[in-house]
Amino acid sequence: MGDQKQIFKVVLTGGPCAGKTTGQARLSSFFESIGWKVYTVPETASILLSPGRIRFPDLSRDQAAQFQIDLLKTLIQIENVFFNQAVLSEAEKIMIILDRGAMDGSAYIDMESWSNVLSACGVDIHEMRERYHQICHLVTAADGAQSFYQLANNQARTEAMEEAIEIDKKTREAWIGHQCLSIVDNSNCCSFDEKISKLIAVVCERLGIPISDRLAPNSKKRKWLVSKIVDNDAFLQIKQEKFSLQHDYLNTAGSSQVRLRSRSQNGKYTYTLTTRTFEDADGKKLPQPVETRKQLDRREYQSYLKLLDRSRQSIHKKRVCFVFGNVNMERAKEAGRQFVAGGTAGMVEVCLMHPLDLVKTRLQIGGGHFAGLADCFGQTFRREGVSGFYKGILPPILAETPKRATKFLTFEQYKRALAPAATHWHLPPWACLSLAGLFCGLTEAFVICPFEVVKVRLQTEFTVSLSEQRSSAAIAREIIRADGIGTAGIYRGIGATLWRHGVWNMFYFGIYHNLRILLSTSKAKSECQGQSSPAVSSGSVPLRLFLGFLAGSVASVANIPFDVAKSRIQGPQPVSGRIYHKTWPTIRLIYHQEGFRTLYRGLVPKVMRLGPGGGIMLVVFETVYEFLAKYN
Repeated sequence: MGDQKQIFKVVLTGGPCAGKTTGQARLSSFFESIGWKVYTVPETASILLSPGRIRFPDLSRDQAAQFQIDLLKTLIQIENVFFNQAVLSEAEKIMIILDRGAMDGSAYIDMESWSNVLSACGVDIHEMRERYHQICHLVTAADGAQSFYQLANNQARTEAMEEAIEIDKKTREAWIGHQCLSIVDNSNCCSFDEKISKLIAVVCERLGIPISDRLAPNSKKRKWLVSKIVDNDAFLQIKQEKFSLQHDYLNTAGSSQVRLRSRSQNGKYTYTLTTRTFEDADGKKLPQPVETRKQLDRREYQSYLKLLDRSRQSIHKKRVCFVFGNVNMERAKEAGRQFVAGGTAGMVEVCLMHPLDLVKTRLQIGGGHFAGLADCFGQTFRREGVSGFYKGILPPILAETPKRATKFLTFEQYKRALAPAATHWHLPPWACLSLAGLFCGLTEAFVICPFEVVKVRLQTEFTVSLSEQRSSAAIAREIIRADGIGTAGIYRGIGATLWRHGVWNMFYFGIYHNLRILLSTSKAKSECQGQSSPAVSSGSVPLRLFLGFLAGSVASVANIPFDVAKSRIQGPQPVSGRIYHKTWPTIRLIYHQEGFRTLYRGLVPKVMRLGPGGGIMLVVFETVYEFLAKYN
C-alpha cells in the first residue's frame, strides 16, 4: 500500500475576499465525492487575529515582527499535525487543503523583516515554498468584482479595496518560483460557481484527473517555447525566480511515459515523477493523455535514477518564473464580449421598440398636429401605413450597435476606474455605480448625436411616405453641406444629448445594479460571489426584465425634459426662424410658452419603449455575453 499511497498538499491563497473559505469547502466536497480522504487546515492568522485577541494594526514594529515569527511557528506546527495524520492514515488517496500557507506572511511585511522571521524560525524560503505540491492563488474580489468586496464575512479582515489589491499582488509574488502556482482570477466567470469550477479544474489537472467539460468549459492549456529571454530594464523590474531543471525518461512497459525531473535553485532541490498514460485499463486509446505527478524525496529520486532509459539524453533547461501579465489580455477579451453583446442588445431593442420612439418624437415636435398618443398612432397609420412607424429606423439600427456597445463597455471601464477613488473618498456603492452610469452616458452621447440629428429629421417628415423618403446617408450629407459638422450641423443639440444620455444612464445603471445588490442573497454577498461583468445576473429572466423595466422607466421620467429639448433643437424650427439653441434656455422657453406639461410630452410612449426596452436590452445583453463567455 505504501507505493500506492498519495498525499497531495494544496494551498489556497490570495487577496482578501477571494473566496478561499468557500473554495476550501467545495474542493473538499468534490474530492471526497470521488473517494479521497480530505483534511482541511484552517487559516492560522484568522485564529490569532479574531476579535478579542490580537489586532495587527495596533502592533508596534517589534510586536509585529515577533507576531510574524510566532505565527509562522504556529502555522508550521498546525500543518505538521495534519501532515503526520495523513502519513499514518490508512487511506490511499489523501488531500490536505490549506487555507493559506507559510509564504503568505511575507505579503504583510518588508522582505528584510521576512528574512529575519525565517531565520528566527530556522527555515528558508525554499523549504517553506516547496513543502506543498500546489499553490492556488484566488484573486481578490476587489480586482474584477468590486461590487461584492466586503469585510463582513471575516472579522479579521480590515483592508479597503486598494489595500486588498496590493496585498493580492504581494501574496501572488510571494509564491513565484513554486513549481505549480495556479492563478484563479475573476475574469471569464459568469458566476462565483464558475470561479470555484476553475479552482477545482486546476487541481484536477495537476493530479491528472479527467474533468470533462463540466468544470472547465472551453479551457485550453498552452505552452510556448521561448528562444531567447532579453534581460531588458522592463523585464528585470518584474519579480522573478530562476531555476535549473533536468528531465530524464525512465524505462517503461506499455504505452505509458514516465519522466523524472530535478529542479534546483541556490543548491536546493525538488524532485518530481510525472507519468503520462495514453490508454485505459482495457488498452483503448484515451481521448487525451492523462498526466499524474508525484513529488519525491531525494532517496526516492536516487532510486528512480537506476531505471533511466539510457537510449535517451537528459534534457537540461533554464527556467525563469514570473507572473505572466495576461490580465490585460483577459480584460481585452471581456471588453470585446461586452461590445458585441451590447451592440446585439441595441439592435434587437430598436427593432422591437422603434414605433414607440417615432410616436414619442412626433408628439414632442408636432405640437397641435396630434391630440394625444392614440391620435398620433391613428394618423400615422392612416396616412403612412404600418411602414410609416419604421421611418428613420436605419439610423438607430446603425447607431444602436456602437451606442449600446459603448454604453455597456464604458460603464464597466468607468466602474473599474472609479473603484479606487470610491474607496479613497468612502463613496457608497450606489454613488459609484451611478457615477459610472453618468460618465458612460456622456461618452455614449458623443457617439450617438449625429445619428440622432438624422433620425429626428427623418421622423418629422410627416407628408412623405417611407418609400419616397430619402436615405439616411443623403440626409446626413445634406446637413453637413448646409451646416457643417459642428454644433450647428451634424452635432446640433450635443449639449441636450449629453444631458439626456448622462441622466438616463445614471439612473438606469444606478437603479438596476444597486437593486441587484440589494436583492442578492446574503450567502452570495458573504462569500463574495463576484462576476467579471456585473451586468450578468444570476437571477431569473422575469426578475431581470422587471429590474430593467423599473430602471428604464424611472430613468425616462428623470431625463425627458432634456429629451424634449433635444428634439426641439434638432427638429424643424418655426417659420419665423430658429428659436431653440441651447439646452436650458430651450427648457425655460418651452416652460414659459407652453407650460410644464409640455416638458413631459411623449412620456407615455417613451416609458412604453424604454421601460420594457430597458429590460429587453439587459436580458439580450446578458444572454449574448454568457454565450460568448462560454465559447470564447
